[in-house]
Amino acid sequence: MALAVETAAISPESWPTGNKFSIIIPSYNRTEILEGLLTHFNKSSCPSLKEIYVNWSNASAAIPTFLVDGRFSRYPVKIILPRVFSLEQRYVPPEDLNTEAVFQLDDDLRLSCEDLEFGFKVFKQFPQQIAGFVARGHYLDAESNTWRYTAKFDGYSLILTGAAFLHRRWLENFFNPGIMPPGVLEFVKEHQNCEDIAMNFLVSHTTKRPSNFVDGKVNVVRVPGISDGADHYNLRDVCLNKFAELYGYMPLENARSYIKVLYARNSPLHTDQGPRNC
Repeated sequence: MALAVETAAISPESWPTGNKFSIIIPSYNRTEILEGLLTHFNKSSCPSLKEIYVNWSNASAAIPTFLVDGRFSRYPVKIILPRVFSLEQRYVPPEDLNTEAVFQLDDDLRLSCEDLEFGFKVFKQFPQQIAGFVARGHYLDAESNTWRYTAKFDGYSLILTGAAFLHRRWLENFFNPGIMPPGVLEFVKEHQNCEDIAMNFLVSHTTKRPSNFVDGKVNVVRVPGISDGADHYNLRDVCLNKFAELYGYMPLENARSYIKVLYARNSPLHTDQGPRNC
């Protein structure tokens, strides 16, 4: 049995947030989808958005022309070239990152600026926690006495980082061997999955608090992805149990409250809290 990992030496009590956020978009060989997403933002007004980074993870393909010809002028678009292709590379902070808040966004998801601005407000209230738009859960299977991953539950314990605000400190701490337990990153690299679960474990273990589910409108562009694999959910189960073993316990906390975006024409955004089935 693995020894319990000591709580990381991070004080979550005073985390500066600033008034701007950056978007990081991991992309691999889905140029049409990526171009559509950047076009969406180029036509939208997000007052708090400072810049957009594209993590271009296909070293064998040329960088698309639309990323370098200046056609997307509303927000600066910058290119990140990761050293290796691996899912955890989405969390490598850009060297010139100028914001404390980072919105991680998969290239096949679409959110309105209205929802992004609201999510940013939620993040600024709880900057040491993840604030995101897609939630999942976990539970202990009584028959097998193992942890299971689920999208059907009353409450949530995981915020998927395909559409989530994170403080830049989590990007830095994710790769810190003094904070991330040995074996976690190696498992992610080997299986090319569960980097988001690993991030949730790290945040929950450090803060001892659940993250925040913002119930907005997320539109999905239907394209083949990792989650379409036949063994995807089975592997997520394996990840939960392996990470719990490496941490020495299960740090994820189930939450039943959520923060919902309420739409009303010509009225300010406000929140409602209550139970949520995802």
